[in-house]
Amino acid sequence: MRAVMPDIQDGNSKGAPNAPAPETPRHMQGRDGLTLVEMMIASGLLAILLGGLFDGFIMAQRSSYLASDAMGTVHTARKAMETLANCSYGDTLLNVGSNKTLSTLGMSNLYSVAMNPTYPSTKDVTMTVYWKRIKTTNVYSLTYSCSFTQCLH
Repeated sequence: MRAVMPDIQDGNSKGAPNAPAPETPRHMQGRDGLTLVEMMIASGLLAILLGGLFDGFIMAQRSSYLASDAMGTVHTARKAMETLANCSYGDTLLNVGSNKTLSTLGMSNLYSVAMNPTYPSTKDVTMTVYWKRIKTTNVYSLTYSCSFTQCLH
């Protein structure tokens, strides 16, 4: 390899006068870019990849909404049980019977009170909360059960 020497007469640097051009590999000769077919294949693969990514985001958002609905229902059912737990054993809300509702809850609900056959001073309460998901006609439910016992204080 020859060194580049400055030309003293005009101040310009010149390379070697007969430097060979770098050789291009045979498979790259005559190719300056991508062909139309290659661009269409790359665009198709990119569209499929982005479509799958978009579907993943939609599924994550839907799962978030479903989890939010379920958690809201759990909190409502717990609030209903706490309301009944704050009642005295002889309160009218804890009278034996079925298909009762608590009007203080924001969701539809039904509960039933039954005497426990094994323990005569115990009432078994079953609370069911109902809800509908957005854009569906299906009705879902969550059921909680609890027992209340008459205590001597």
